Amino acid sequence: MTPDTDTDALKVRVGARLRALRRARDLSQRDVASLLNTDAAEVSRHESGARCPSVPLLARYAEVLEVPIYELLRFDEPVVTLG
Repeated sequence: MTPDTDTDALKVRVGARLRALRRARDLSQRDVASLLNTDAAEVSRHESGARCPSVPLLARYAEVLEVPIYELLRFDEPVVTLG
């Protein structure tokens, strides 16, 4: 793997984790976008791996999704559905 493909793979994994955590909380992309003060298209880009959120934005995602920030990067753990 080259550094570019490693980075792309990481973006996809982070995005998949964000999507899984969002869905586990029964939130739409629009809901999360509103709480992050951005638009649903930006949330979609993060979830698809087209863009990787910055560290400060990951901290905001963690707050919105009500998880510790490290949960956003726990690729080996399943997402627990609340409720």
